[in-house]
Amino acid sequence: MCAFQFRYGIGTKVIAVRKQMIMKYSGNKTHPDQHKIDDWFLYGPKNQEIEILVRELTIGHGLRLAEVENLIVEALRQSLPGH
Repeated sequence: MCAFQFRYGIGTKVIAVRKQMIMKYSGNKTHPDQHKIDDWFLYGPKNQEIEILVRELTIGHGLRLAEVENLIVEALRQSLPGH
């Protein structure tokens, strides 16, 4: 178990399931950032502004983390073609 798995309690089975989901959605498509995309769920975003904004919305403005995550999901959905 790596340090991240130990620290956050993520077992190898969870990681294996996530990797299966990644393969399901990726299929045969490739992307220049494929490795970073595949590991994103483990290590989070590289853009520090995301963390700063999440902290500001939760701690500074009292939103629950689930509410902020829903805002992120909705913004990403709106960015998809056809929305």
